[in-house]
Amino acid sequence: MAQLILTTPNGRTSLRAVLTPATTIGRGPMNHLMIDSPLVSRRHATLETNGPFCTVHDLGSKNGTYVNGTLVKSQVLADGDTIGIGDCLLKFTSSEHEQVSDEAIKRISERGMLY
Repeated sequence: MAQLILTTPNGRTSLRAVLTPATTIGRGPMNHLMIDSPLVSRRHATLETNGPFCTVHDLGSKNGTYVNGTLVKSQVLADGDTIGIGDCLLKFTSSEHEQVSDEAIKRISERGMLY
């Protein structure tokens, strides 16, 4: 199962699963992944899973969706890609790689290696 490591501006990290067939991301409570930030649109983006591929789609958000620092409308993700949504970063890990433990996320966050 693909996963996301969410990092907020204050440095807090959390591990989130990418749902099949789609994971919605936004500020609104109707999203699978809710990000409480004024820089995130109510319905900001979606991650669509199709077989081994995962694609991020911007849903017409005000501040855009970025993959590895580049503004995108839609982008197939590779393991290790970083998605920028508002003032948060989401690091994508594919199912083909070992799942990241909560303790590993804490160590990564403390060392500042997510950026």
